[in-house]
Amino acid sequence: MAEYGGVSDYQILQHYLQTYHNKGELKPGVNIQNPLTTVKQETPSFGIGKGIEGDYIYKDFATSDQGTAVNLVMELFGLNFRQAIEKIEIDFGTQKQAPKKYDTPVEVEVTFDIEFKQFTEDNLAFWQQGGINAVDAGILCVNWYKRNDEKANKIASKEEDPIFAYKVTDNCYKLYRPLTLDKRFKFGWLGKKPSEYVYGYDKLPSEGEICILCAGEKDTETAIAYGYPAICLNSESALPSSDLLFDINSRFKIFACCYDLDKTGREQTDKLKKLGLAPIDLPDSLLEYGNDLFDFAKNKDKFDVTFNDLVETTKAYNRYAVFNKPYRMTLDLDVPQGAITMRFKGATFLKKGNIATIVAGAGIGKSQTCDAISALVLNQNCDALGFEFVDDNVKSILHVDTERDPDDHKLGYLNIFRRANVELRDDDNLNYWSYKMNENALKNRELLQKMLNDTQYDLIIIDGIGDFIDDINDNKETGQFINWLTIFAQRNNTSVVITVHENINSNGRANGHLGTILWKKSYAMLRLQNNKEDNKIKEITNEFDLGKLRVGTNSTSGYIASHFYWNGAENINMYVSLSDEEVANMQQASNPKKTDLWYMNQIFYNTTVAMTKEQISQRLMEDHDINVNKVGSLIKSWTSAGYLTLYNGVYQLGKKEESVRIPTEVVSSEFEFNKKEEQGDPPF
Repeated sequence: MAEYGGVSDYQILQHYLQTYHNKGELKPGVNIQNPLTTVKQETPSFGIGKGIEGDYIYKDFATSDQGTAVNLVMELFGLNFRQAIEKIEIDFGTQKQAPKKYDTPVEVEVTFDIEFKQFTEDNLAFWQQGGINAVDAGILCVNWYKRNDEKANKIASKEEDPIFAYKVTDNCYKLYRPLTLDKRFKFGWLGKKPSEYVYGYDKLPSEGEICILCAGEKDTETAIAYGYPAICLNSESALPSSDLLFDINSRFKIFACCYDLDKTGREQTDKLKKLGLAPIDLPDSLLEYGNDLFDFAKNKDKFDVTFNDLVETTKAYNRYAVFNKPYRMTLDLDVPQGAITMRFKGATFLKKGNIATIVAGAGIGKSQTCDAISALVLNQNCDALGFEFVDDNVKSILHVDTERDPDDHKLGYLNIFRRANVELRDDDNLNYWSYKMNENALKNRELLQKMLNDTQYDLIIIDGIGDFIDDINDNKETGQFINWLTIFAQRNNTSVVITVHENINSNGRANGHLGTILWKKSYAMLRLQNNKEDNKIKEITNEFDLGKLRVGTNSTSGYIASHFYWNGAENINMYVSLSDEEVANMQQASNPKKTDLWYMNQIFYNTTVAMTKEQISQRLMEDHDINVNKVGSLIKSWTSAGYLTLYNGVYQLGKKEESVRIPTEVVSSEFEFNKKEEQGDPPF
């Protein structure tokens, strides 16, 4: 049984899973609904039990979700390892006053004799293969040693079988015989081995960018020779304690690990990754020459990458893992008091320090929707498909489109300006990137990180989040990246809009575990879909299984939607602004289809153009294939409800007694507006 934050893993699992079942104590072998997914399981397959190490773990046999007790807390609350430990300590009242320090182990009685000698040239050359200066590193060359035991023999060092020692205390040494033919004697201890031995701890700086946990002392000294702070534990199979994790994470931006490529090393790396350490992956081609960091350094000329390259890759990866940041965030990631950034149809869609998600299938209009949001930074009064910015909370946007071909970049940029109805120009408030992303998600994350580091933005739009993740079903990778993105929004007081593809025939469920983690982290989640009455009409709505929106009192049903259609002449989606109340008023005089009323509205929306009945008919037939026989009924519906007024043979929006709008452009060539009449009362 393992402990985290002074609490047993069994207690942790029982405590945090209690809200997901009504079984009292959740016993091993009893399955419940998986709390890490939003999809209801017909046959629950999530439960707890003992892992191969004897500690209690959780596992779902259907989804492959599994992990330790602290992994569960990390997943449930979107925390990194240290934050999860803090939450456990707070919830169970086991906080410690200060982290444990790894000082020199306590002296014990001497139980051996040892004699040292000067290094020979061959001795020094052995260590120099890994770039290590053995003398400067404090490594000792043993002449002989003997344990204080009547049956013990004096063991002498030989040129073909040298013995080296790492000093732990004056009364404790770890022995190393790298060339011995009997591998049983490759490592040994003189004196009492300390229970929490951390080699290299006393050499660490007070703080830094990275600290590397290695499999053994030789690799630790190799990493130090490369210029990186490094430590190792008393055996390759040991795991760092929560105290050590807290200490290193508090002092270094990144806690990394670099273990051997053998079976033990790979298994241990997987365990360390679960504790939040960022892996430094040695190349598989190393196996031809050895399997550890010392072997890599010894054969460095045979590889295309340097160790510095490997470390830089890990640093880049860890920017998105966020595990090793000593950042306190034990509460909910949502920031309810943040300033409102955007509204959708009057409801709050996004606040500072949060992310929001738009789910859509292929070809529905994701990119057009993102273009519409970006256009608001150029003209807040433009047709933005129901979205609006609040006050002046958005003055600059980074818009990243991952799915457009390079040839379409200019077209996408042009669409944004055309929608905003402003002249095409370079605008410092809009940083628009569109390109086909790399197949390597890590490279894409590096590029995104660079863009975000270059400038502070009020709003970040990522159209195609899946391109930043290699495996959308990997709960660890997706969790790391989305957690990083959420924390980035909080720390930088910015907002993020994300688009993601949905599963086919899923009623809006986003792909993979990515969709699940987005649903958990998003302040709001909307869906783009075809309208049920007319698939030429598209809609944005929260009316689907995973819809999320702070509607408040804006809708009695809790669901709201905006509708739009494709305007071929403009090559952009146009917003249909009629509310359900307006449609109901228009349907009182006659009973036209709702979608026909929408099409009628689109002709007049956001314009001062006046039209004759013939011109309205022509537009409805050309743009929307509406039969000419329906036009009279549509016009009657609009005029009876007071939304359309007839004057001098032409129709225009507004009521006679209320409208002060004067047509500035008239489609009818037969109707000439007398400019002199502008001197008197308006014609309506």
